[in-house]
Parts: sequence; C-alpha cells; structure tokens
Amino acid sequence: MNLEKEKLKNKFINSLQSILEKIDLESIDNILDSRDSDLFSTQWTKAWNKLDTQKINLETEREEIFKLIFRKTESDDLSAYITEDFELIANYLKLEENNWVTSLCNSYFNEKIPEGKTKSSNKTLIELINE
Repeated sequence: MNLEKEKLKNKFINSLQSILEKIDLESIDNILDSRDSDLFSTQWTKAWNKLDTQKINLETEREEIFKLIFRKTESDDLSAYITEDFELIANYLKLEENNWVTSLCNSYFNEKIPEGKTKSSNKTLIELINE
C-alpha cells in the first residue's frame, strides 16, 4: 500500500504541475461551478461515503498538494477540491475498484482537472498508477 500511495502521490503531483502551468486563472470559477453541479458532486459524495472511518493518514501529502495549487492559483477552494480528490483516490487504493474514482484519477493523469462528467477509463486504478 505504501509503495502504491507513493507512486500515486508522485504521478498526481507531476500531472498537477503540468495542469497548473497551463491553467487559465479566469477559468477557475467555471471549474468550481462545474464541480458543484449535481452531475459531479453527487458522484463524488457517493464515492466518499463508501469510504470507511479508517481513512489513511494523508496529512503531509494533503498539505503539500494544497500549497502547490494555492501558490499558483491563490484559490483556496480549488486547492481544497483537488486535495480532497487526491485523498479520495488514495483511499480507494485499499478498496474494491470504483470506475468513477478511477475516471477521476485518469482525468488528472491526462492533465485535466475533473469537472462535470468524467471520461471513463478502461484501466484499473492500480494500472493507471503503474503506467
């Protein structure tokens, strides 16, 4: 689990850095609005609610990711959303496969902040991390 978590963190941060190099700061409000839509937030909440109370400790990783995003965007909302996405994905490493969470991760690995309807992936979460 620790090796997979480390691989996820490294790949997630590398993808995030590429996203942040290209992000249009004017589009942040649109991204946030799209993530707040029922289409996205219902799926996110459903996946989060499947996690048990024994979530893995990601405090250090969360802080690193939050600061990385905030330095570039100065958006605490976007920083929080992406940090929570990372936490959701990392916790699913220990659970059964969830296509929506895998699609969420795949969006980041394809250098796109997930919003609205996510594109399905034909790979498992572990396969995405190990690519």
